[in-house]
Amino acid sequence: MLLNWGNLLIAGVTERQPDIFQPIGLTLGKAAGISASELVKHRQYFADSIRVSVHNLKFQRQVHGSKIKKIDRDTPYSESDGMITNKRGIVLCVLVADCCGILLYDKVHQAIGAFHSGWRGTHQNIISKGVSAMQHAYDTDPTQLHAYLSPCASGDKYIVRKDVADLFPTAARPISDDEYLFDNRKRITEQLIECGVLRKNILVSTECSMSDTRFHSYRRDGSENSGRTAVFIGLK
Repeated sequence: MLLNWGNLLIAGVTERQPDIFQPIGLTLGKAAGISASELVKHRQYFADSIRVSVHNLKFQRQVHGSKIKKIDRDTPYSESDGMITNKRGIVLCVLVADCCGILLYDKVHQAIGAFHSGWRGTHQNIISKGVSAMQHAYDTDPTQLHAYLSPCASGDKYIVRKDVADLFPTAARPISDDEYLFDNRKRITEQLIECGVLRKNILVSTECSMSDTRFHSYRRDGSENSGRTAVFIGLK
């Protein structure tokens, strides 16, 4: 699934395609029952489909934190949950399976960012750190940024306990004494606006990873059967 953000970049979200990749579908990250050699094949298929070298796909060791890395072709794989770059030919890939992937595009300075934000990342406000990193590195003006929030566990399906809900008073609603529905994309949208990003420039997907089987879901399928969806962006 591709975003229509102009012909200077490629951006989108991978789909499972279980008819081609059995048994769990196309996965761009490690998954139970998928060998290292199979993962290489999955990533090669994806690279071929977007017409880039597999060596130019950039992944990170995601830890539900808020560390942001500036990426070039030689940046090694390491721990972070956000990546930014202004280098052409590099494709930043965030892996999700109910968490939200966030893409940022600075059309003026031709710079991009990709961020992984589950409830922990949202609580740490990783997206504000990402916007700040792009301001510092590329003179990005938040009012000129375009943002995309990917399919993820939706506010109609994502059940959390009170301890988590209490962290998000504007984005959680009770359904029982100790269960709440959490709308991660709602809180991230608020955070983007708080950073100065214009609401009209924020594209929020409506798909729920838990109910839409085109996407991987840890909560729906469990650890044995869920792979990882890639939310990706790259300058051509």
